[in-house]
Amino acid sequence: MRVVIIGAGVAGLGIGWRLAQAGAEVTVLERGQPGSGATWASAGMIAAAAELADSAVDEIAFANHSSALWPDFAAELQQVSGVDIGFRQSGALMLAADGPTLESLPANGAAGARLMTPDEARALVPLLTGDFAGALWVDQAQVDNRRLSQALAVAFQRAGGKLQANEAAVEIGRHEGRAVFVRTPFGHHHADAILLAAG
Repeated sequence: MRVVIIGAGVAGLGIGWRLAQAGAEVTVLERGQPGSGATWASAGMIAAAAELADSAVDEIAFANHSSALWPDFAAELQQVSGVDIGFRQSGALMLAADGPTLESLPANGAAGARLMTPDEARALVPLLTGDFAGALWVDQAQVDNRRLSQALAVAFQRAGGKLQANEAAVEIGRHEGRAVFVRTPFGHHHADAILLAAG
């Protein structure tokens, strides 16, 4: 199966790596350099609890499941690429300004989530100042997003993927109602499947 992916950020390279590992013939097209768009600007937070406060139950469950996959994914990626991606499970502390807010802090079933009194929070982080009603501790993680994209580019290519930097997709061509090729300034890339992963 031939797959063309438009966008060499974390999503495009990560999906491309897995597809290449599964035996697909994968080409990733990137208009600039790998990881230089939305991936470069992101903070590298793997923060299901903090980011999904107002989300649907299914979305929260999916995010928590994805977050739980990160330790094994990070270990595999570092081993395959030889790049330390800076994955750390350092946790996060979220403060609540008042009582009702404290009860609604977004634990969302996150690992290690627990409510803390102000005294408990200050014992954990002695430099906390000001008044607050309490805090929520969650076991969240972070990654060096720039090294992550570098590692994914290495792993993708080692799995047999073809990475085309500085090659912008300018048209997705169709035939009989199906997308069948991507045109760039340098030619056409025909594919059985096309994935748009441009951030």
